[in-house]
Amino acid sequence: MAQAKRAYDPVQADVAGAEARCDQSEKQLDFWINCMGSPVLVVEKGSRVVSFSNKTAKNFFVHDASSLVGLSIDALLGVPASLLLTQIWSIPENGAISEPFIIKAMVNDKERFLLTHVTFVRVEGRDLRLYSFRDTPPSDTLGMVKWQMNLMELLNWLPLGFEVATNRDEVQFVNSGFKQMFGYDLDQLEDVDDWWRLAYPDPDYRAMARQKWEDEIAAARRENREMTPFDLDVKTADGETRRIQFRHRAIGHFHLNLYLDVTAERLYAQRMQKLAEIDPLTGLLNRRSFFEQTAEILSGDQSEDAGHVVLMLDIDHFKQLNDVHGHAVGDLALEQFARCCHGAVRGHDSVARLGGEEFCVLLRSVTLDKALDVAERIRSSTEAMRIDSGDEPVKITVSIGLSQCLAGENTVDQALRRADRLLYEAKMGGRNRIAHAPASNEQR
Repeated sequence: MAQAKRAYDPVQADVAGAEARCDQSEKQLDFWINCMGSPVLVVEKGSRVVSFSNKTAKNFFVHDASSLVGLSIDALLGVPASLLLTQIWSIPENGAISEPFIIKAMVNDKERFLLTHVTFVRVEGRDLRLYSFRDTPPSDTLGMVKWQMNLMELLNWLPLGFEVATNRDEVQFVNSGFKQMFGYDLDQLEDVDDWWRLAYPDPDYRAMARQKWEDEIAAARRENREMTPFDLDVKTADGETRRIQFRHRAIGHFHLNLYLDVTAERLYAQRMQKLAEIDPLTGLLNRRSFFEQTAEILSGDQSEDAGHVVLMLDIDHFKQLNDVHGHAVGDLALEQFARCCHGAVRGHDSVARLGGEEFCVLLRSVTLDKALDVAERIRSSTEAMRIDSGDEPVKITVSIGLSQCLAGENTVDQALRRADRLLYEAKMGGRNRIAHAPASNEQR
């Protein structure tokens, strides 16, 4: 079957003929763009200011100035059209023409729909972008133009980042939400490696993030489904780290990528999680978290010599302290006592406020003598504390019951009951003291 002959496009022929030769000098660039029948504007990389234009452009834009050079594309096309040119990233290799796209421009105060091509050129070491324009035929393209403009407005309205890329991750289009979210300009992200280098400056995290991205995309494409969303920490252009959720769907030969800033949501979830685990006054573990944490520790340590020890602690005469000096002083006493306990233990030990003036500690993998030393440090430090009451400083003391966790105990409950009995003995024995039983006398 004979191959259909492609219609001759004079604009593309002009662009192809000229741009294939323009990677040389300014003089050659000026010559070739003036051989083109369509209006041409050439701008510096990262700029919307005209560096070169041809005679056709001068007539096309009907500008009062003697030259278009030095004028902004904002003034020639209108700000929305100028910004749109920075969103269309379908820029092929040096000298090749892009796919055409349509922009709605304000030219000499009149609305015009322009069919636009863009290419990248290098002239005497300068990176330039060459735009060629022509009016779209109103009879057969007006519907398509309106559809495209509505679509672009919709994509730019979305409160998220949206990106269209090839299956080789060559970016074709990004919406305004992408720029607002990440802050990077087109010229900073011309290559996919630029994105990975800037957004993930730490090499190890970058390698992890890129592997995760590639693996998830590959799995989604194999199964013809949307990629399972996941979060990554991304460094924005202003140096801020944002938590971004990535969503992806492959359609044909294109990658459609959505970027949702979930930083605030994740921070809120972390705060809620912390509030669920931490006693708000003292910053120690609450009762539920202590039992969950210690159960995980004890179930994982089944050896005979694991050597965990539980302390039960109770501030002496705490009700009297509240009655005489008020709850504000009582709260201050609890806060200072919590800091005292936390400062006496190691980082992997567990300290909790069970409620009121009652506290408990799990000392992990420690001998009985070492546990007694910790208990004594807490007792003596508490005795030395002075609580500001507004008048005379207030003194407090603490009574402590100490019990070892026995082999085979998968929860802390039994050890706590033994420690609680010993705490009672310490209080009955005069308070401000430590009570413990020798290991041979411990009963289950």
